[in-house]
Amino acid sequence: MERAFLELGTIDVFVNNAAYGLYGAVEEASDSQIEHQFMTNVLGSLRAARAVLPFFRKQGGGHIVQISSMAGHYSIAGMGLYCSSKWAVEGAFEALAKEVAPFNIKTTMVELGGIRTNFLTSNAVFGERLDEYRDTEADQFVSLMKGELPGIDMSMFNQMVVGDPDKMAHQIIRRVDQGEGPIRMALGSDAYDQIRTAFLDRLAALEAQKELAYSTDSDDVVKPL
Repeated sequence: MERAFLELGTIDVFVNNAAYGLYGAVEEASDSQIEHQFMTNVLGSLRAARAVLPFFRKQGGGHIVQISSMAGHYSIAGMGLYCSSKWAVEGAFEALAKEVAPFNIKTTMVELGGIRTNFLTSNAVFGERLDEYRDTEADQFVSLMKGELPGIDMSMFNQMVVGDPDKMAHQIIRRVDQGEGPIRMALGSDAYDQIRTAFLDRLAALEAQKELAYSTDSDDVVKPL
């Protein structure tokens, strides 16, 4: 980071993009695979952001673009570890955005849907498949990601991915040029649909538990004004 600022002088935008997918049932991943997933997706993102912040403060501002995922809002069988890493990113950077705003440092989390890069193919890592999970939802998801489902080859799978990387990059640049906007930016129709469905499902489940939640309050609680 020191070298970058020394050679370039002023850096306006920092894009945090390091991540990969670890797929399979949670039990199927090894300890080292899980650790490496979080070292890259979560700690890698946090360390990079923490490293750039002193330089942004010194120069009077900057913009952090944290590449997140629609998977930061839901979790499905076969993708639990990747999803949990993105949930962690979402939580950390939502707080960070509020903390650094007084220094004129802006933060945008880009919640991508599927994107036509090599992220879903050559960069994927898989746990060791266990017989106990054969033909379960998690196993079928892994088969899809590996191109092993009958009638769906990798070419067809790629066409099922909706995100155009050039269009997404253009929108990220546009947001940075605008300088203002919501902390989260969903890109891809699948991202919009999946995130919206996850929110509505969770809200409905929460509303159904309102009476239960209120019933556990202390009798002498003092409500804030």
